[in-house]
Amino acid sequence: MTSFVVTPSNKQEQILLEDLFQKMNIHFKPLSPDNYVEDETRQWIEFSIENLSRAYSNDEPEYTTEMIKVPNPEYIFH
Repeated sequence: MTSFVVTPSNKQEQILLEDLFQKMNIHFKPLSPDNYVEDETRQWIEFSIENLSRAYSNDEPEYTTEMIKVPNPEYIFH
């Protein structure tokens, strides 16, 4: 078993990492107690993450620039 320490830079990043680890079935243990976010704030963040994940599925196709019929002239490709 490999162990590593992840130090989030803020409260929201902490929540996002915990959610990611849970979805990936990675067992983790916080070094400090879970008192960094009020319960209601945490619930809103979790609600947002859950609903955002509904917008994208694993079987959604990758769109190429050739598939675009009418390009947006204000969009800059990187």
